Amino acid sequence: MFYRARAGWKWVWTWGPVIGLMVLIFAASSLPKLPPDAPGAAFYFSGWMPVFPAPWEAIIKKSGHLIVYALLAASLWRALRSHRLPVRRAALLTAVIALAYAVSDEWHQSFVAGRRASAFDVAIDAAGIGLALLIALARARRRAHVVRPPRRAYAGAPDPLTPPQDFGVR
Repeated sequence: MFYRARAGWKWVWTWGPVIGLMVLIFAASSLPKLPPDAPGAAFYFSGWMPVFPAPWEAIIKKSGHLIVYALLAASLWRALRSHRLPVRRAALLTAVIALAYAVSDEWHQSFVAGRRASAFDVAIDAAGIGLALLIALARARRRAHVVRPPRRAYAGAPDPLTPPQDFGVR
């Protein structure tokens, strides 16, 4: 009974961030872009999404795309590696799943009033995914070169790296 509860929490702990980020991305892309209440307003909210003046709008929104998809890729990587997938397979699956979600999100935006699909947004999303994977692969490579002693079978087991004590008794 206790093991099942633990396994359920482990699943929530590993896959919860992935699902949470996907829901957040879907909710943000579902919001229509509305015109400002006051004509000529430099800053206003369209639903719960802020709209900035012209040069800042592109910079803030595109960097948001990069950061959110980097977080999605990092959480996907973490979830897939928790299932003990090999590094290359986890990296490939992370890239495919995250990029497919980016494309489907842009397609979804094409049906929302005031929004449009953009291949440039998918390219920025892919850059965020690539950045997260580069960091994850670098960490995995660095961890592979760290030598760790094997775990003991139980708390009282002798350390396998320590030679046995010889007290002169034969």
